[in-house]
Amino acid sequence: MVSTVDILPTILDATGATSGVETHGRSLRPVLESADAQWREFLVGEFHMHGRPWFPRRAIREARYKLIHNLLADTARPLSRIDGDIGYSTSREDRYTGTPVRTAFDTYAEPPEFKLYDLANDPWEFNNLAGNSDHAEAEQRLRAALEAWRQETDDPTLDPAFHDEIKRQLAAG
Repeated sequence: MVSTVDILPTILDATGATSGVETHGRSLRPVLESADAQWREFLVGEFHMHGRPWFPRRAIREARYKLIHNLLADTARPLSRIDGDIGYSTSREDRYTGTPVRTAFDTYAEPPEFKLYDLANDPWEFNNLAGNSDHAEAEQRLRAALEAWRQETDDPTLDPAFHDEIKRQLAAG
């Protein structure tokens, strides 16, 4: 599992350059040189907003499972349409009634705080397993790893005052 945060460390490593900049990524050189190279166990992503409203999310995945944390699930909703995308409005058509597609878009429109997906058995992420006792170990492992990553990277959304300040700035225009 690689990320765009790995690009700069890889370039620096390949060129022999040094930088005083701290990065969260790692050079891909070991993976490129050996298929058996030790690599990261988890890959983390963050999303803040696209347009308005302020609806930050964090996601973490491992080889089999992916966990999404909707940080403001109880107080806000994401946009149902971004950049002219018609996915949500199309999912409202009668032909999608009772289908996994409709359910997925309904879940996106009114997301729970946590979503957990078994990517091996549900690569389209239709079946939210968060809170399912059969997957409790995976959920707890990913929650703990995500929280550790947020602490390690000084995630500003850990501070409730940060959310309030962003909302204030957005309201001011």
